[in-house]
Amino acid sequence: MANAVGRLADIMGEPRCEPFRVYWEGAVEGLGTELPSDYGAFVERYGRAHFRGESSLW
Repeated sequence: MANAVGRLADIMGEPRCEPFRVYWEGAVEGLGTELPSDYGAFVERYGRAHFRGESSLW
């Protein structure tokens, strides 16, 4: 799955801000479920993302 983040990086370029740190244990505990590893890799690299004003990733 890490390759998916690499492919997105090829398309989107490097992040414009500092890496985003997430307290994943608290997030998983609060949600009551694990999150996909590629989601975690993307969020830690890009933080929140907006795609053409149509889609958002938090």
